[in-house]
Amino acid sequence: MALRLAPTLAILIILVGCDHTSPYAVDDPEPLGPFSDTPPIRLTFNPGDDRYPTASSDVVVFSRLEAGRSDFDRCLAFLPIGVGTLSQVSCVGSAASDSLVDTMVEPALSSDGRVAYVRDQGRPFRLGATTRRLVVAPVDAPSIPAAEFALPFWLPDGRRVSAVQQLSWPRAGVLRFVVGDESIVSGGGGSADTLFAAYGVADLSVQSGELLEIVGADGAITYAAAPDSGMWLIRAGAPRVLLHLPRDSVQARVVGAFSADVSILASVDGEPLGVLQVAPPNVERLDPTTGIPVGTVPAPGRVGRIHGVPGSRRFVAEIMVGNAADLWLLELP
Repeated sequence: MALRLAPTLAILIILVGCDHTSPYAVDDPEPLGPFSDTPPIRLTFNPGDDRYPTASSDVVVFSRLEAGRSDFDRCLAFLPIGVGTLSQVSCVGSAASDSLVDTMVEPALSSDGRVAYVRDQGRPFRLGATTRRLVVAPVDAPSIPAAEFALPFWLPDGRRVSAVQQLSWPRAGVLRFVVGDESIVSGGGGSADTLFAAYGVADLSVQSGELLEIVGADGAITYAAAPDSGMWLIRAGAPRVLLHLPRDSVQARVVGAFSADVSILASVDGEPLGVLQVAPPNVERLDPTTGIPVGTVPAPGRVGRIHGVPGSRRFVAEIMVGNAADLWLLELP
């Protein structure tokens, strides 16, 4: 099923006086740890928090929480693989702390020099975003959108899409992501949790604004590109079962099963990797031919999001330390 979303061009954003600024200047490079060319290699040493990595063959782009900012802004940071020093940090809010929380999360690099991400804007110490946009911008100027799509939007059957996750570019001009609805649930002692209910996977034409739900990917909570241009999927109702959906098919078939529930999938050197919801080591390889797990990947801590480095057996991983994360480069055995 498809619907059409209206893109907002960058020139319109500038005319209404939004707070886009030039890329944030990097005053002091992060301290470098001991050099090693053998994974696991620690990539970031941020006193704040680094998440949502995406990688090309030569650069990692991720969402960076600046430790010295009282407004909790998250920016996009660029780190050449193997160099060890940030080459660019780009923020969409003010260069100094202000009264708004501006976050850039879920980045995805295209092969034609663009980056897509989700921009949230809200107030400090208030749960949930006031506004949320899906943004497409040039890699060399991420804070200046070429097109934007405002959330929430609605699927043809009336479901409300208030959040998108796990952005990727399956082909030129098309963004792919998990669609769903986000809600805030109060817990005990005044605490609250943000819950994301996934509906499945959808494609968005950046040029036309047409949004297409992928038939056969319904219920998917995570996905990864398969070598045949199809997808590997994990559905909410069977969080251990790996499915394969060919590009021109509407029927996903069972490939095999991981040893525990999976939260995130990634494709590394043509193999499906799953981040398991268990204690470390929690990244597991699955042989897509036999459908059987073939071992875990050593990591220096609990792994969150992962993304494969194209053309290699390496992948970038969030390594969790308490409530914060740094990025590491890991490798398949």
